[in-house]
Amino acid sequence: YLELPITSALNITGAMTVSGWFKVSSQSTAQFIICKDDTSNRVFNVAVLESSSGNANKLIFNIYNGGSATSVLTAGTVTDNNWHHFAGVFVPSTSLTLYIDGTASTNTTSIPSSIDMSTDEGNTPIRIGNHEGNALYTNGLIDEVAIWDTALDSNDITSIYNNGKVIDLSKSASYGTDRTDNLKLWL
Repeated sequence: YLELPITSALNITGAMTVSGWFKVSSQSTAQFIICKDDTSNRVFNVAVLESSSGNANKLIFNIYNGGSATSVLTAGTVTDNNWHHFAGVFVPSTSLTLYIDGTASTNTTSIPSSIDMSTDEGNTPIRIGNHEGNALYTNGLIDEVAIWDTALDSNDITSIYNNGKVIDLSKSASYGTDRTDNLKLWL
């Protein structure tokens, strides 16, 4: 897994988008693609649910406010050992959307007005491929992880998905509105 240094640029409390590519097979434990979550200080996470859960092998996007999770799941499973593109989009007080390969699932119920970012949450590192505090690792591949401090729209997500695994910053305008200034992380 990769643990990123703590930086205020990634302490986003408002609109945000988390995206990337992953390739996994079914596992008996959850597989965390990306998270800023150590079970005590919870901000957000994207994970593939374990094969024994009621939502087995689906992708989930969670955001937290005051310890309470707001979640959205993909309609289908994602553990076929093929590459999948995901994008989790948070629009404060409006929606939480999770795209998988360009197809959206949306939750509009009880959407918080912000993401909790108290001192402890702000000091929680982002991990790619692992959940801090648990032995929950991704048994697969992860690529092109990006975080924006804005809510990308469906046209932006579709453009990124259709262009393959690479975000080309020299052509950022091809992803709709120029989002270069809003891109806070790209690995």
